[in-house]
Amino acid sequence: MGNVMTRTPMKSENARRGLLAVLMLVVLAGSVGIAWVLERQSDKKTDAGAEIIRQIREKGLGNYWSDGLQADWFLVQAYGETIGWKASAWGAFVKGNFVGVTIEVIPNRSRSHEIWMLNPEATIGTYHAEILLTDGSGFKTDISLKDGLVKVRQHAGGSSTPVANSKAPENYLPEGTLHLAVQRVAKTRANAQFAMVFNEQASIDDVVEFGTLRMEHIGKKKNSQGKDVSRVQMSRGLGKKSRIVYDLDEKGKILVIYGEKMQWTSANRQDVQKAFPNAPKLMHQMLQIAASKHR
Repeated sequence: MGNVMTRTPMKSENARRGLLAVLMLVVLAGSVGIAWVLERQSDKKTDAGAEIIRQIREKGLGNYWSDGLQADWFLVQAYGETIGWKASAWGAFVKGNFVGVTIEVIPNRSRSHEIWMLNPEATIGTYHAEILLTDGSGFKTDISLKDGLVKVRQHAGGSSTPVANSKAPENYLPEGTLHLAVQRVAKTRANAQFAMVFNEQASIDDVVEFGTLRMEHIGKKKNSQGKDVSRVQMSRGLGKKSRIVYDLDEKGKILVIYGEKMQWTSANRQDVQKAFPNAPKLMHQMLQIAASKHR
């Protein structure tokens, strides 16, 4: 009895340790497996993004955008009130290149604009963005794409960063093609991941800091007019940060953009002008600036 009593606890302890080791191995294997699955999913999304860009370049921007100037107008709303406006215009320009402008004005808060130019294959382009806050602060971003190389320079507080250079990833979304990518994701019902330069994300050590942009077709719904709309969810980063949902009609026109605290509702120019009389004039001025830059 004495020998049995002294050996049994040791056997139990050894068995417990052995079971714990097995459980740890199972957990480790599970973690590795989950990481592998997530990586594979990310790879598939990256491939889907690269494929969308490849198709855009292969067919050319002219296949998606008709001749002449096209424009989208939006009223910016928050908490049931209209607080500002936004407009985007784009079209073919000199030598077959495409030029676009986006301007957003929220009185007593901020004003921002973007000007971009792309060749028909979206392999060469330039981009300039500027945001100005009511307290006088703001920043500017300049981006160029040529020969597969992305160059970025940022300006804030009276100073500028050195030019950052990096090779464009295969899923790099050229500036000016964001809404086109949203339309392609809606049409193909894709789940895609893109690399993009975010204006407020500073470059480090002269290397371009590419952000992650995810787009996913999340089905259809009936809008208030009873018509079917396709829905695309877009988020920045690897989680659900800055989640935005686009509602598009059957022709790919963006009807509503839902943000976390604001929404952008499609409107005609007359409705925007009624609420903000100076809007068409500001948009015209911005188009003139874009034309002079790329003439």
